[in-house]
Amino acid sequence: MDLLEHLESKKQIQYLKVSLPLPEDTLSSAIRLAREWSISAGVKAERARIQTDAAWCSKKKDCGIGGIIHLPPRNREIQLKMEFIASPLMAEGLALREVMLRCQDLELLNLRFESDSSLLVNCLNQVVSIAEMHSIVADIIELSRRFASVAFVWIPRERNVEADMLAKRALNVAESLLVGNALIAPN
Repeated sequence: MDLLEHLESKKQIQYLKVSLPLPEDTLSSAIRLAREWSISAGVKAERARIQTDAAWCSKKKDCGIGGIIHLPPRNREIQLKMEFIASPLMAEGLALREVMLRCQDLELLNLRFESDSSLLVNCLNQVVSIAEMHSIVADIIELSRRFASVAFVWIPRERNVEADMLAKRALNVAESLLVGNALIAPN
């Protein structure tokens, strides 16, 4: 090997030494970037707890839907009335679907949905299958793919009182009118 080749070889080695970061630098950089991402994600990275419920009228086949998104700094309440609903279980499923759509509008990522309908929760967690619920369960499962993490959890009725009151209030509003995302009751 002549002198010129030897010098070229030294330059390449020197170039490689300068351009490759040390493992410690890579780790420090990764930790710093993860911390920055975590801070910038803010509230939306927290797991939101959402409670849903429905109240159903067998005579009119109407239902009231109630939901509460527990997310600091304040809770968000959802309530609306729907018509031509076949059963109480169908109403519970529609309540959950509507609240999921609101969570999507709020760009929430990590969600824990709580319902006092054990049958609905079991359908969603694929413990049981009910023909009546097939399309609503399919909608909810498809919606859940839009979030980073989703859990469907059964809670006792005593812990779902607020969502229940919202649902009953929505059902009892005479001739409700739904405009966009707002419920307007006549004067």
